[in-house]
Amino acid sequence: MQPNAARSARDTFLGAAAATLAVAYLLAAAANIETYVDNLAREPAGLFDNAYYAASLWVTVSLYLLLVAAFVVIAVAFFSGGAARGPRLGCGALILAGGFGLMMPAAVLACFFFSDPFVPEGLLSAMIMRVVAGLSALIAALLVATTFGRPRFASALGAMARNRRLGWASIGVGVAFVLLLLSGFITVPVGEDGWSVDLADAVSLAAIAAIAAALVATIGFFGAARSYLVPASRTMARREGVLAIAATLFLLYRLLDLIDLRHQASWLWRSESVALTVAALCVAAGFVVSRRSFSGHNDP
Repeated sequence: MQPNAARSARDTFLGAAAATLAVAYLLAAAANIETYVDNLAREPAGLFDNAYYAASLWVTVSLYLLLVAAFVVIAVAFFSGGAARGPRLGCGALILAGGFGLMMPAAVLACFFFSDPFVPEGLLSAMIMRVVAGLSALIAALLVATTFGRPRFASALGAMARNRRLGWASIGVGVAFVLLLLSGFITVPVGEDGWSVDLADAVSLAAIAAIAAALVATIGFFGAARSYLVPASRTMARREGVLAIAATLFLLYRLLDLIDLRHQASWLWRSESVALTVAALCVAAGFVVSRRSFSGHNDP
């Protein structure tokens, strides 16, 4: 397979992954609304009859709808290819940044919902972690937007700069996962009856696999950036191979998360988790195909 055909095959898989992610986040938006309606029906004048809860819901739904729009644009970019591919990817990444930005007010509103009228120290710490996680993800998306939102240059220096930016974006994603993992260790008592809220359904190997995926992707991008400084064959093949490992680790994260949800989530949440897992599988398949096809080609 020629290099351009290899990239086309990879982009087809990545486009399928982006389209599947759009479906997944649409399901997540519907699942949040379903949960809200169910809670109000169960306690019409209780804990869930709360302005902070309603505001947090609609901010979260807006977040997911922005992610849907972003991945639709990204899917179109990968499927269409050509000169419009880069600007469309940049546009999709900008919309992603907007979605990740809403993670911050969603975390603040959830904190006040669970703590009315006072904010326990543990809950405040977790909220700060989640706000910073959202900020880190936002910065990562902006780095991707600046990478693809400008004209592409075929020079080695241009390729090196793109890989370096994508490496920093991977670090941002990894930091976000680390902070979300740490916030999941905090369980805060709420109310006089001793009821408590666990800020993460499960702190498990799933999150660790996601962090490992971001770390491996960082190594792949920075390694590719350094490879352009010296004569090297198979630069793309090496990078795509490392990214295939990162995608496989992320697929493991999704599979572990899917197992956690099997007995405790509604059908909408389970469907969302299945869609996310399928998307991760498409990404892994795309980079495996690309790794086998590229040979000494340095156009990322």
